[in-house]
Amino acid sequence: DFLTDRTRSKQYFIEKDAHSRRLALKCLNILTRSLQGSIPGLGYSSTRSPGAYQRAVSSISIPGCSIYACKFWVDHIILVQPSSDQECLNCLVEFAPYTIRWLEVASAIGHFPALPKLRQWLEVRPHFPLQYLVLK
Repeated sequence: DFLTDRTRSKQYFIEKDAHSRRLALKCLNILTRSLQGSIPGLGYSSTRSPGAYQRAVSSISIPGCSIYACKFWVDHIILVQPSSDQECLNCLVEFAPYTIRWLEVASAIGHFPALPKLRQWLEVRPHFPLQYLVLK
């Protein structure tokens, strides 16, 4: 609360909406880059092999920044105001092909994302085609 109260924080003030937007963009960019590459263990959701999930969880290794992004990008993006969200929507379009990989990583690290919050955020933005994401 101190940093988001201009009168108390003075030169350390952080504008909450702008900060959330910046973090959402950074998280989506990190995820898009990291999920493009080869991550051992991913792809387990498309196999029926017994024990695939357990093997995947033990073999997935991604950097800490990607883990943070995987866990918290939804929390940041839902705070972005409609007046400044076009760049976030563009980042979501770039991220969309990696949605399943993100869900696999999120599941493997024990953090299943708040998809209902994301869906609600997207539904009030009619110019974003929901078919880009696997959220239906």
